[in-house]
Amino acid sequence: MVDLQKVLVTSSSGQEALKNLRGEIEKKQDALREKMNSLEKLRAELSRQELVLSAATKKEKEDSLRQQMKELQRFQDDTKQEFARKESEMTQKILAEILEIVKKIAKDEGYTLIIEQREGLLYTADTINITEKVLKAYNAQPKR
Repeated sequence: MVDLQKVLVTSSSGQEALKNLRGEIEKKQDALREKMNSLEKLRAELSRQELVLSAATKKEKEDSLRQQMKELQRFQDDTKQEFARKESEMTQKILAEILEIVKKIAKDEGYTLIIEQREGLLYTADTINITEKVLKAYNAQPKR
């Protein structure tokens, strides 16, 4: 048996990919915070000037504020989808590499069956768990 999730998140490639993804997320969060702060300033300005603005100017500023709020929501949604896609792509790429290692270990050591630990396995003896062996072999291969 092998715990693919453990190999994925504890391997050097998995940790590096996660670190890179988190860095990108932080940059997007910074941009989001800037947009939110800007929007809040506009809202506060509109609130302060509300009594002195003409109806047309007030409506124009309110429309602009609503439009910017929609854009902010779109930015948030797009960002969330983008990171979900990137995480999925990263996971699939690394899992494909890990599966090659599992196949090699299975052939080299004569296994006839290897089960993924999280796929409904209720019990197994620790002696058939090759997770650490897969992790070590995966980390030992040259980076692609």
